[in-house]
This record gives sequence, C-alpha cells and structure tokens, in this order.
Amino acid sequence: MSTHSENGYSDVLRSAWKRYTELDMNSKQLQNRFINARRWIAILGVIATLLALVTDQYGDQLAPPLANSLRYMLIAVPIIISVLSAFANKFIGSTDWLILRAAAEEVLKEIYLYRTVYQKNPNRDEYLTKRLTTILRRTYKGLGGKLIIEPYKGKLPRDYDPKNPYSDPGFNDLDCDQYLSYRLIDQRNWHRNRITQLQRERMRIQLGILLMGGFGAFLAALGGPFVTWVALTAAIASALTGWEELRNLERTIVIYSRVILELTILRDEWESIPPDQRTDEAFYSLVTQAESVLWNQNQQYVSSMQESIASVEGDDKELIDKMNAEAFGLVDDFQKKLWERSTQVMARTRERLDEVVEEAAGLVDDVVDSVADKAMELKDEAETTLNEVVGLPVGDAVEESVESDTTAAAEETAALQTEGDKAIEISMESFEGIEAVEESEMSEAGLEVGGTDDGKADVPVTEMPAVEDAQASDSDAAVG
Repeated sequence: MSTHSENGYSDVLRSAWKRYTELDMNSKQLQNRFINARRWIAILGVIATLLALVTDQYGDQLAPPLANSLRYMLIAVPIIISVLSAFANKFIGSTDWLILRAAAEEVLKEIYLYRTVYQKNPNRDEYLTKRLTTILRRTYKGLGGKLIIEPYKGKLPRDYDPKNPYSDPGFNDLDCDQYLSYRLIDQRNWHRNRITQLQRERMRIQLGILLMGGFGAFLAALGGPFVTWVALTAAIASALTGWEELRNLERTIVIYSRVILELTILRDEWESIPPDQRTDEAFYSLVTQAESVLWNQNQQYVSSMQESIASVEGDDKELIDKMNAEAFGLVDDFQKKLWERSTQVMARTRERLDEVVEEAAGLVDDVVDSVADKAMELKDEAETTLNEVVGLPVGDAVEESVESDTTAAAEETAALQTEGDKAIEISMESFEGIEAVEESEMSEAGLEVGGTDDGKADVPVTEMPAVEDAQASDSDAAVG
C-alpha cells in the first residue's frame, strides 16, 4: 500500500532519494580525502628522495646548521608519510568510499525500477522499503559496523534543475521517452564526458613518465655528478606510475567504454522497434537491461578499484620501509663523515700544539744560552781589565768589577727571562684559541667533545717548572 505526503509524492520514494543523496555525497567526500592523502604521500616520497640526494652529495659542504636541518628533514619525511598513510587507512578508509558508492548506485537502481517496472504494482512501496533496509544493512556490515554518514538537508533530488527540460524531477512515474532522456541517455553522456577526462589525465601522466625516463637517460649519458640525479627522475617516474595505478585509469576507461557501447545499442534497438510494437513489456525489458548494464558496470568498477588500491597500498608499504631504511642509513653515513672530520681536526690541533710547545722550548733554550754567553763575556772582560790595571788594590778592584758585572748580568738575565715568559704565554693563548674554535665547530656539527685524556693540554704546564729550574740553574752558574 502506497503512502503519500501532502504534495502527492511517495514518502518511501522521498526516503530513497534522501538515502541515495547521503550515500553519494559521503562517498565523494571520502574519495576526495583519500585521493588527497595519496597525492601527498606521492609528493613526499619524491621530496624524501631529493633530500637524500642533497644530503649525500652536499652534506659535507654545507654549514653545520643547514646540514643538520637537512638531516632532520630526511628523518622526518618518511615518518610523516607513515603517519599520513596510517591516518588515511584508519580514519578515511582506503575502500570505504567504494562501499558507499556501490550502495548509492544500488539505491538509484531501485528508484528507477520503482518508477518504471513497478509503477503498476500496488506493493511497490513495501518492496522499495525492504530493498533500502537490505542495502543499508549490507553497507553497515561492509564498513565494519561504522556507518558514519553526514546527513543531507537540501532539496530532493539534489541535481534537479527546473529550467532544464532534460533534468529528472525525481518523483513521477516514467514512460519510455522520459526514461530514455532522464536515465539512459543521461548516463551515456556522463560516461562519455568522464571517459574523455580520464583519457586526458592518462595522457598527461604517460607523458610525464616518458619525459622523466628520457631526462634520466640524458643525465646518465652526461656522466660525472649528473648520474646521481637519475635517482630523482626515477622517483618522479615511479610516483607517476603509482598514481596512474591508483587511479586505475586504463581499466576504468575500458569499463566505461563498455557501458557507452551497451547503452548505445539498447537505445538503437529501441528506436528500431515500430511505435505500435512498443509495449509495456518491451519497455520493462529495456529498463531491466539498462539497469543491469549500469549495475554490472558499477560492480566491475568497484572490484577493479579495490584490487588497484590493495596493490598500491602494498607497494607503498614496501616503499615506506625502503625510504626509512635509506634515510637512517644516510644519517649514519653523515654522522660517520662528521666524526671523521672532527678526528682530522683534532689531529691537526695536536700537531699545532706540538709545534707551539717546541717553539716555546726552543725560545727558552735560546734565552738561557744567551744569558750564559753574556755572563762569560762579562767575566772575561773583567779579568782582562784587572790584568791591565796597575796600581790599584787587586782585591778591591776585583770585587768592585765583579760586583758591577754581576749586577748587570742579573738585570739582563731577568729581562730575557721576562721576554721568554711572555712568548710562552702568547703561544699558549694561540693554542687555546685554536682549541676553542675547533670545539665550537664540532659542537655545531652535533658531536660531543671529550676531555683531554691524551694530555694534549697538560704538556706546557708539566714542562714549565723544568724550564724555569733550568733557567735558574744556568743563571746561578753564570753568577758563580
């Protein structure tokens, strides 16, 4: 028994249109989110390859802050890809939009059967209600018990345009001409437009793959440093290939082409029937065949898309694992290079320290030798002077001369010792400055600098007392 609202429309049919609109709207929303997530995963995969190449080729030549930033980005990008992929699978669902798409198309099929084949059946409301219940329960089960659907609160049907004579109002029963116009021809035209769009997209992707392949071959032919960048062109080509597989363009074009063919044949066969032979039975047969073609096309599309998505997700998992392994491997290599560089810096620092110490020791030895020589010269001059002096008391003359010469030698020795100490201080300050600069470079490179266990900073301190003792000993000898 039919139930109708105040405007004469069936409440069951209105409910069916609402269910279809909600399923269709949510399916498109999930599809857009899924496609956007996969697009970002492909883009980030190419960026990860670019970062890996830059870090590997130019990491040693970059300033430490920039090199560290590249290293952190190289670690972060694969992690972001993994998180984004897990988020898309958990909260968007890789195939949830396909389940909603199939449910929406099945509801639409029942709506047109209700308005054509069952229009004279008094129990068609009851039949449509049962079909809607079955479809929703199957959808609920297919979504894993999570039927999260955003409600629709607009006009019904959503795409109806009163100004367009070929737009379906949605609630009246249909005759043959109306069904051909609203359903069969409309679907055929939609698939024609859609297949043209898909073919253009497929050609663009194929062109990009061929260009990347040719450019990679060109770089390989150049040789030298250009060979490294072949990996980037290969990554771009791989991303485009994966995107084409995800979109399932080739198989979709084949499926849509079959739909266009079958609907065109059905319309031509109907047009070939004389008007006086176009009975209700022939009309119902046309509707049944057309809806069967559309429904089979929908099932083939959903099945092929599920297979394509499953294949791409498997490839993505392997790609993510590979990128993670390569990223951490490159980071380890980068750290090893930094450690080797720091070791070289420390070796140069030790060599410079040894040179400074040797220069300081040589300077002190020269000062001591100079003081001893000067003292001996003064002693010889004093003896010569005493031998030449006549009439003076020998004891007083010797004492006075020796005292005067000793005082002068002591003053000159003190001055020379002061100069030696200043030279040593300057040498030690120069070494400390070199050591501070090298430790700063190693700290910016992200490495820890250990203590001076090898005694490199203790050499001057341990040697200074010995030098001073030797200097004092020589001075005493000179005075004596």
